[in-house]
Amino acid sequence: MVQSMGSLRREADFNLLRKRGRKVCGPWFCIYYLSDYYDNYAKIAFSIPRYIGKAVERNRRRRQLRSIFNIHKYDLPGGIYLISVNKGITGVTFKGMQEDITKAVYRMSVSR
Repeated sequence: MVQSMGSLRREADFNLLRKRGRKVCGPWFCIYYLSDYYDNYAKIAFSIPRYIGKAVERNRRRRQLRSIFNIHKYDLPGGIYLISVNKGITGVTFKGMQEDITKAVYRMSVSR
C-alpha cells in the first residue's frame, strides 16, 4: 500500500526496470513495474510518444493517467512504475482508461 507517489526520474531506475521489472499489458498500454523497491512509496513515469498526437493531446492523456493512478495509489505496492501507451489510446475515453488500469492493477496485485 502506497502512502505517497512521486516521479520516476533517475536513469538508474529506468535501467533497473528494464533489467528486473515485470510487465502487464492492456489493449493500449504496458505497465512495467518493480514492486518492493521502495517501502511505502511509488515512483511513476509516463511514456507517451509523439505519434499519439500534438502536445495538447499527450499532456491531456498524461493528466488523465496521473489522475487514475492517484485513485489507485492505495492498491499499488511500493515500487517503480513506467506506463507506456500505444496508438490504441487515441480513441479511448477516460472511463475506458480507468477500467483498463483497474484490471491491470488487479493483475499486478495477484501476480506478486
